[in-house]
Amino acid sequence: RPLGEHMERLMVDLISLPEHHGVFAGYRRDGYEEPEVIHFEGCVKGVFSAGDSHISRTSMAEFTRGQTLFVQTYDTRLSGMEAYYRANWALSKQGYHCQTFNCEHFAVWCCTGT
Repeated sequence: RPLGEHMERLMVDLISLPEHHGVFAGYRRDGYEEPEVIHFEGCVKGVFSAGDSHISRTSMAEFTRGQTLFVQTYDTRLSGMEAYYRANWALSKQGYHCQTFNCEHFAVWCCTGT
């Protein structure tokens, strides 16, 4: 899987937002070789509770929660390394807003710069 890919998973419960987005962040470097994603942690709590979300690095398994994973493609995008640098730079930052800066906005900003 290329570094900096825009990952999306659909959610199937009634509490969470209908989909969740993040950026592929490579593999853990502690010998486990587990894939990781950088995303707004807390989105999965639902639209009414996600206001205190922050950008975090989590395992792919935690991100997908057993659901199908999709890769967003773009006609024009930044390099995978640039998308990864942007996502990594944003780690621990807050500012989630369901309409103006949510997990999808974050992943698009990382991958396209806009």
